[in-house]
Amino acid sequence: MRNVKPVRVGDCVLNGEHIYIQSMLNARSDDIEGSVRQAVELEKAGCEIIRAAIPNMSAVKLIPAIKEAVKIPLVADIHFDYRLAIESAAAGVDKIRINPGNIGGMDRVKKVVDACRARNLPIRIGVNSGSLEKEILAKYGSPTPEALVESAMTHAAMLEHFDFDDIVISIKSSDVRLRSAIIRSISELQKLVQSEWDSSSPRSESVRFYVTVSAKRYEFPLPTILSGRSRRLRTFSAVSENAVE
Repeated sequence: MRNVKPVRVGDCVLNGEHIYIQSMLNARSDDIEGSVRQAVELEKAGCEIIRAAIPNMSAVKLIPAIKEAVKIPLVADIHFDYRLAIESAAAGVDKIRINPGNIGGMDRVKKVVDACRARNLPIRIGVNSGSLEKEILAKYGSPTPEALVESAMTHAAMLEHFDFDDIVISIKSSDVRLRSAIIRSISELQKLVQSEWDSSSPRSESVRFYVTVSAKRYEFPLPTILSGRSRRLRTFSAVSENAVE
């Protein structure tokens, strides 16, 4: 077992020893009764983590309704509006899914980090072929494994800038070959940079993240990245929490 930093999502502890089954609700966010019914059915079927889209302030009402109906952790899926993340945290969600690079300036990122840190909530970063930034697409020409990894690491660095390390990273692709290439690419990065880690000071600070890749039950070493900004070596580790999604 690798030395990784455990990340807690409700009563679930992501530490590499268990692959958690996660699924996302597909009922309309304004259908509270239907969403609660789906959540209950998922829990009965063995789902261990539930994710729900929170597209607007009205949808925040889903959180207490679902939390009252099930015992398993609930993740709020947020896009673009940092205020939804803050309100979802206050409403009692167990994890926030948001990409820091898509919500505006670093002042907004800090507000989300502060809200999650105050409640011991992890933040999930989700990257897929359709979510890549224009600059990264222009750099690589297509959603290559390297492009997906760079996008995820860029978002993670924004959170780490505020000394936040309860981070879950999801790099997903529906293309099995691309997904496999992502794993190989990440493993090669580990080999390339590992020598710098071995020769560095034993006191070098490391931050360990959990990374999920698609809905497959993969577990693999993620790259050791040397941060150009602070020159501190960050070590990334990986474990899939998404057996079903």
